Amino acid sequence: MSECTGCMDCEKACPLTPFGFGIGNIIRNHLAGKEEDIIDTLEIWHCTMCFACDDACHEDFKPRELMIRLRRRSENYPEAYKRLITGIRNSGNAFSLKGEEHRDYSQLFGLCLPKDVQ
Repeated sequence: MSECTGCMDCEKACPLTPFGFGIGNIIRNHLAGKEEDIIDTLEIWHCTMCFACDDACHEDFKPRELMIRLRRRSENYPEAYKRLITGIRNSGNAFSLKGEEHRDYSQLFGLCLPKDVQ
């Protein structure tokens, strides 16, 4: 993984930037060595893991991997996120729906949460 150069192409590509989120603040804290300032904020949980930031990165930095790392270190899991993960664990999809017409997302568990979070 390369180091971020601070070009902020990831922030420009993030579909949440127009809504006041964007990965830019997280990248700026990372570059300033201040990840601890954001590790337990809800901001790191707004990311949808859509890959837009990774695709926009010209340095192969992979901002999404930074988000995953921060989430793994966080102790502030939002309740809605816990319910989402519980639904995926129990049924393979976010809303605990059964049936072949629903996609199985259970392989995503390893990306964002330690195994002991339920």
